[in-house]
Amino acid sequence: MKNLSAGLLVLCFASVSAFAQMDAAPQPLKHSDVVFMGGSSKEAYQAYGATVVDWGGHAGKNEDKPKAEFRARVKAAQDLGIQYNAGIGMLTEFLGMIDSCPEHEKAICRDIEGKPITVPWLWDHKVHGELGKAYWFCSNSPLYQQYLRDLTARAMAGEPDGFHIDDYGGTAGAAMWNGGCFCESCMAQFRAWLKSNVAEEKLRSLGIGKLDDFDYGNWLRAKGATNSVAFKNSRTKFPLDAEFKTFQAKSAGEVVRQLQEYAAKLRGKPLARSVNGEPPSLQAFVVSPHVDHFSCEVGMGAPGLKFTTGAAFTYKCGDMVRRGIAGTASGQDWAYVIDHQTVNLTRYWIAESYAFGHCFMAPSQHQWAYSKEKGTHWLKAKPEDYADLYKFVRANSALFDGYESAAQVGVVFSHAAWRANKKDPQSAATALLNANIPFALVAAGDEFLDQRLDAARLRSFDRVIVPADPMVDPAQQKSLDGVPKDTICAWKNAAASLAGIVPWVSIEGATNVWALPRKLPGKVDSPVVVHLMNRNYDFATDKIQPRQNVVLHLRAALLDKLAPTKCRMLVANSPEAIIPIRKESDGISVTIPELGLWAVLQIE
Repeated sequence: MKNLSAGLLVLCFASVSAFAQMDAAPQPLKHSDVVFMGGSSKEAYQAYGATVVDWGGHAGKNEDKPKAEFRARVKAAQDLGIQYNAGIGMLTEFLGMIDSCPEHEKAICRDIEGKPITVPWLWDHKVHGELGKAYWFCSNSPLYQQYLRDLTARAMAGEPDGFHIDDYGGTAGAAMWNGGCFCESCMAQFRAWLKSNVAEEKLRSLGIGKLDDFDYGNWLRAKGATNSVAFKNSRTKFPLDAEFKTFQAKSAGEVVRQLQEYAAKLRGKPLARSVNGEPPSLQAFVVSPHVDHFSCEVGMGAPGLKFTTGAAFTYKCGDMVRRGIAGTASGQDWAYVIDHQTVNLTRYWIAESYAFGHCFMAPSQHQWAYSKEKGTHWLKAKPEDYADLYKFVRANSALFDGYESAAQVGVVFSHAAWRANKKDPQSAATALLNANIPFALVAAGDEFLDQRLDAARLRSFDRVIVPADPMVDPAQQKSLDGVPKDTICAWKNAAASLAGIVPWVSIEGATNVWALPRKLPGKVDSPVVVHLMNRNYDFATDKIQPRQNVVLHLRAALLDKLAPTKCRMLVANSPEAIIPIRKESDGISVTIPELGLWAVLQIE
């Protein structure tokens, strides 16, 4: 591998838009897609009804035989009508970098002491028999960027339909929370970034004159930042820390953009673009303009032995930035499933994702599990435990595809406030979910989240909930000021902020049941689909506890111009049932004789 200049590698090629004449852009992830995490066998694909492969890997080596073998793997899926998205990893492919680049030590992320940073959750991985060499390589290093391009070329050798990047945050991860990165490449590029993005007056006020030979690491060490552990815990107190993190975040986003465009150039057509990014992380928002969907690990909270609303909030964030999510559980969650054999807990995760309009990747041989005690290990799932849910979704795709969440309430998600650890939107979301009040998150963006509040959209909600301290710019504040004062309120708590709302949806006769209504946008007389999720789960027995005679009330405002005459109830592994509709003064109601894990109602 050639030594490259210390500046950020610039990939020069034609715009991806030029490929539009050669091939149509890939379709977005559909709500009914069945996504595999990595390639598998024909039998596994058919058992689950697979439609997409994400995390599809690449040829093992840049040689004819491995490339031909990878092409055969991709073609086998494509011959079944499956979209195959090849992929690379930014953190997990350290062995190849070490073996292929004699100068690889120049590309390792460094802490404030100049020591190499390793990937913490790969502590048990050996490099040629040695522990402690799972290096976190710097995505700002031209040496490592060249290696990532080489991996991308090996991925495109399979002639795939899309391109996935794992650990897409690159160096930003080390910079954000792991005490780095102060390698030569980062110092040179941060110096250039400061010249373009920070006023000279501010730099002079910090005692920084000419930037020509400025080294941020040396400057911090002169100010007492000489211990990596102490610095990691107190770095926000040091000058320019916010600017440094902004530089790292945007640099990582630029690397993703360049790699995605390079992949499309090599392939000769637009590709489905995805990353292992879980909103509402800052880096996921930075990269969202450069991806079509997120294919990511989502924390389910299983080790805490309680249901959370964390996954639901992630799905709502996906809606907010108009990106689908193909999720899987975290490594810690899968470790819990392995240790406790919680098949029904996993079935709930699957059903919940589809109820929110997203996808849960089919459990197979590729589910990474992690615990401090065992390190990396793998779930070996059986199709007979889960495939029926995926077949149910595929058989009823017309009730999923095209439908979007109904929204009575808008919740303003200020990214600036979120970054300041003000989590009002998540508290509001939890309260609204548990009260069965349909809502949408509405982005108030900043330099990382490329969306802005729109007054017309805000006025479409019955109520708009804003953070107690929204921290928005003047233009977005003007949009908030354009909302009628009697419909807008600052978040305090559930009792105060939800008072006076008459929910479009309500449940009678059962607790811990979510009713999630979905509609076809712009079609006021179209059927309404309601997903009923039974959250009465017992961690001790791994069982969903059924609920009888659950009454669902739907108000006229939700139904719009629909005059319902029929309610179809669909449940996996059960015949379709017709539920009588009762007309009420302000809508309708239906009674569900028994609710197990998940029921899908079509009101028409």
